Amino acid sequence: MILSCLVTRSARLHNNQIIFVEGDACQMPFPDASMDVVLAVECIFHFPSREAFFREAQRVLRPGGQLGLCDFVSVPILKVLQKLFPNASEVLLSGAYGRVDSAVSLADYQSLAQKTGFRLISQTDITRNTLPTYPVVRQIFTQIGDPRAARTTAAVGWISQLGLLRYQVFSFSVQN
Repeated sequence: MILSCLVTRSARLHNNQIIFVEGDACQMPFPDASMDVVLAVECIFHFPSREAFFREAQRVLRPGGQLGLCDFVSVPILKVLQKLFPNASEVLLSGAYGRVDSAVSLADYQSLAQKTGFRLISQTDITRNTLPTYPVVRQIFTQIGDPRAARTTAAVGWISQLGLLRYQVFSFSVQN
């Protein structure tokens, strides 16, 4: 199960409450058109299907609602390398970060948005801002005695530094 945290707009009240609901992001336990915003931060690459998640987000969002997410986005040459070496991602990431889906391209996200009733509003490449975090995270994994996660973190940082993997923030709107 994956924790889905969805945000709805509400008036400021003294008795407002935040409730965390555990559930499957591809089968959310919420009624149709009940949310204004769905956020997927540091998680979409773990879902069984990005398309299933997009369809489910579209279902729970009100007309004009927004989906915000961040994800690793591959440049075209990385997709070619993945086809030539299909097990490389699994070997690199397996066991260290859990199940991680293959990186998708910007064109994949544009196609996915159109296919599932979303419109891409914005995309921002924040790779440069994330690069300094890899050595820190690697050091933490080393200190806690997880050499595999340390190696994986170093590899992802290196691939990102080479420009083959970009870290992007996306905003989509439900098409009316």
